Amino acid sequence: VEFGGKCVGSLCAVFRRDYVPCEGDKELLRAIAKAIGVEEKRRQATEALRESEGKYKELVELLPQSIFEVDAQGKLTFINRYSFDVFGYTQDDLRDGPEILRFFVPEDRGRAGENLRRALNREKRGGEEYALLRKDGSKVPVIIYSSPIVRNNEIKGLRGVVVDITERKRAEEALKESEEKFRLIFDNASDGILLADTESMKFEMGNRKICEMLGYSEEEILRLRVLDIHPGKDLPD
Repeated sequence: VEFGGKCVGSLCAVFRRDYVPCEGDKELLRAIAKAIGVEEKRRQATEALRESEGKYKELVELLPQSIFEVDAQGKLTFINRYSFDVFGYTQDDLRDGPEILRFFVPEDRGRAGENLRRALNREKRGGEEYALLRKDGSKVPVIIYSSPIVRNNEIKGLRGVVVDITERKRAEEALKESEEKFRLIFDNASDGILLADTESMKFEMGNRKICEMLGYSEEEILRLRVLDIHPGKDLPD
């Protein structure tokens, strides 16, 4: 019996003492031995695949990110433990393989469905921002990265990671509010204020008061440099 180009065993046949095996018998035994080798190869490949899948599942259950898998019809087939914790769903909620689009906010479902179709056709890569729904109805801003699941050169579904960007969105909103507050104070200051780039010496901002004092519009101020309104001899070196 051969496997992987090596002899891994022997196949023995017992005949009656008065029977002389013919060439056909020998061919049959060789065919059986070959079939045993093929089956052993398949068994070992299946065992290796099962071991690999087990290691993959162990790994994704430890990751502090949401991992998911969907089939070619867009039905959810797997999410890791972290996903249950973040989104509040249970195994019973996902037992029947719900469509993944139901977990997107309604306004994102059309775009998500089109991107899902394109990803399954290997037409789209990279992350996309969406808002997903927790079980309690609250929204979670996320970026989703995915890639096709390919078996025997055929796409069977998608596997991806969901990155919660709640903190990033909060930071962006806080920055926006801070900028709006600064702009309000800047525009309504009783003193004239100009901001210029230290390299180009070109004005980047000017408030209403400085425009009134110098007689320029805001657009005109932004086309000027410091030397256009300030004597060079009075500038610091």
